[in-house]
This record gives sequence, structure tokens and C-alpha cells, in this order.
Amino acid sequence: MTKFDHAGDRAIANTAEQRMRSWATGLNVRDRVEQERATKDVAELVHPFVAVSRQTGAGGSSLGSRVSELLKWQLLDQELLHHIAETYNLPESMLEFVDEHSSNWVYEIFGKWLYSRAVTQTEYVTHLGQTLLTATHHESTVIVGRGARFLLPRERGVAVRIVAPLKQRVDRIRELHGLDDKAATAYVEKNDAERSEFVERYFHHDIADPANYDLVVNREFVDLETAASLVVEICRQRFRTDVQAAVP
Repeated sequence: MTKFDHAGDRAIANTAEQRMRSWATGLNVRDRVEQERATKDVAELVHPFVAVSRQTGAGGSSLGSRVSELLKWQLLDQELLHHIAETYNLPESMLEFVDEHSSNWVYEIFGKWLYSRAVTQTEYVTHLGQTLLTATHHESTVIVGRGARFLLPRERGVAVRIVAPLKQRVDRIRELHGLDDKAATAYVEKNDAERSEFVERYFHHDIADPANYDLVVNREFVDLETAASLVVEICRQRFRTDVQAAVP
């Protein structure tokens, strides 16, 4: 993924920073978001993208990876944290601490005082917005999580929500992490709650509201390939000229 290494990227980064700081702080955040999203020049900055929102254990990362392969678009999942850390010279461990987790007001206020390289969640959201806008400016992108659907211009993206029954998700997490049922259930419930709080706090939306998405897929009886094909088909319809060259 391209870094902020020329004048065009710096201009985009500055534009993104202004928007992200408005979104992450201050009053009337929702009004500002809607006003910015309606501005034509913002949409013109970015290529088409897919934003995958997921319940813990529903297979969102696997879906994002497969859609990226089919569309031949770049993928941003865990790579996103690595790129933010590299671009802004930040400890990746600090980013993991605030990435889609519940905000701790003590840490937000005193984190920098206690540790100069600490990253507050508000700062993380600002860097996140800069990085996503710059990435999608360069090429079409599949983004997993991080509220991307609410950060980028709605008209340029396909928003997808992946869900599955709790038992199915707990079973998946138990196998992936070697946990017992109790620990796996706690892991799923905690992650889901923190992701929901993250989206509500910074983007003022209900992450579980189906009206926020173009497609909601319940993975109970839908395999990965079928789910990915559904996403690709929507992209074909929405961005015909952009996708036809990439998808046979």
C-alpha cells in the first residue's frame, strides 16, 4: 500500500485529518458527517471499496480476503494497523490496544502523560481516517471492520455485514484459539460489545442495524464462496466499469 510520500498524498492526508478530527471530537458530529458525505469532492477522491462489518467468529476476515482475491482489489484487515504504525511511527501494540475496543476515559486523558508514545482512541480514529482515504484514493480496496463504512463516502462503497448464530461463532473461536466453551463465549461477547461501542461512540450508528448495509449475510447455511460471490455481484452492478476488468 502506498505511503504518504508525495504532495498529492499529503493534501489528501490533510483533508482526511480535518474530517476525522471533526468526526472524533466536538458537538454535532452526526450533522458534520452527513454534510461531509454529501460533498461531491470527497466521493471523487476515492475508488470503489467494500467495507465488511462482522460479528466475532462469523468469518469476516476470510470473506474480506476472498472478495479481495476475486475482485483483485487490495485488502486491508490486520495490515491496516501495521501500515498506520509504520506511517506515523507508532507502536503497533498501542494501536491494538485501542483498535475497535471500548474507550477508557482515564487512558484517553492521561495516557500521553503516563507514556509519551501512547495512542489515544481519538488519535487512532484520526489516523485511521487518513489511512483509509489515502488507500482508497490510490486503488479499489476491501476493508474489514474499523467502521470503514461510516468513514468513507457511502456512494463509493458496498457495505456488507456478516453474522452467524452464537453457537457457530463460539465453536469457530474455540477452534481458532484453543479455548473452552466458557472462555470462547466470553471472548465473542466481549469483542462484539466493544466493536458496537466503538462504532456508536465515534460514528453514531448502530453496528447491528441492517439498514446500514447493502447486504447482510447469515453464515449459518451460506458457505464462504457463496457469500463472496454475492458481494462481487453487487460490486458488478454498482461499479460496472470498475469491476468488469478485474472479474471475468
